[in-house]
Amino acid sequence: MPGRVDHHGLQVFLLLIVVRALVARPAMEPGLVAGLAAAASVVIGLETAPLIAAAGVAMTIGWLRASAGSDDRMMGFGIGLGAGLLAASIVFRTSSWGYPGCDGFTMVTWRAAVIAAFAPMGMALAARDIARPATRAILGSIIVIVVGVGMVLVAPQCLSPYGMVDPMLARLWLAKVGEAQPLFATPLPIAIGYAGVMVAGVAASAWRVSVTRDPRWASMLLVQVAALLVTCLQLRGAYAGAILAAPALAAVIAAARARGSLSLAGAWLASAGMLYPMAAQAVAARASTAQPGARAADAAAPPAKRGFSTLPHCRPGGCWLRSISGPMPSARRDCRWWARPIIGTMSGIWRSIASSSGSPIRA
Repeated sequence: MPGRVDHHGLQVFLLLIVVRALVARPAMEPGLVAGLAAAASVVIGLETAPLIAAAGVAMTIGWLRASAGSDDRMMGFGIGLGAGLLAASIVFRTSSWGYPGCDGFTMVTWRAAVIAAFAPMGMALAARDIARPATRAILGSIIVIVVGVGMVLVAPQCLSPYGMVDPMLARLWLAKVGEAQPLFATPLPIAIGYAGVMVAGVAASAWRVSVTRDPRWASMLLVQVAALLVTCLQLRGAYAGAILAAPALAAVIAAARARGSLSLAGAWLASAGMLYPMAAQAVAARASTAQPGARAADAAAPPAKRGFSTLPHCRPGGCWLRSISGPMPSARRDCRWWARPIIGTMSGIWRSIASSSGSPIRA
């Protein structure tokens, strides 16, 4: 629906374009389109960067085997990524371009990504007339080491993407962003809702690899496992993991159809994305009855320790703010300041924190 696609949805769409290059016939054109899509995803945000890297690893495995068209695909991917980033540095250069961090499309991120684009191009050029996998592995290792060292030298901040975030801000804000929490540190209902269909998809893809020995399924599985690992660090990785589960789950349903109604019903249930949130709600409902005093304890806590579920009114003359991850705050005409609660707007987040503790800040 119009207006319902956020940046996560757009990044998932771009990731699917990249993944399509893994299952299409290896050639220059699919690689070029995948590189352009990868560049666009980096411009939007770095959430899917590990998955794009995993797709690059899958392409590299095909290149190591000297499969037909793999050199052209690698070259196309590198050219598309590099050209897309060059164009983006001109079109999407914002006021934060010089920010010395690696948690958005900044000059630091751009430098690291552009250098990374030379890896697939270098591999494609270095092994044009070499078919032996062992020789290609040596050449590939040298190129990866050189490119990796170059990335670290020009963009050391990318080794710690959140390194530029103020420690207090990380404790008061980042630690409370739901999708930035590790999978195993979240309550069980949330973990089931986020990761259920993704885990089912990983199992289904692993089954398809074992049955077919098709390298395309292996490439899909590699990206899915990367999404699962990202989810273990931050729940936002589940967005891509859920959509990547669809092909393998569809294959499971097709295979179950030939085995009868009972197998087909089980396959449909395991593939139904809505099943896992429903199971999560059932677990949450049971858990909520066991902690009747949780809300009272939260209400009795000091304002600065209540989190951002609700924020109090400002001091006289003022305005009020909503949740930091919620909609735009409302404000009266006599409001002296307000903060826009959008993740990544550091000054606005600081104003939100100050309001929750009763400290006046004027814009």
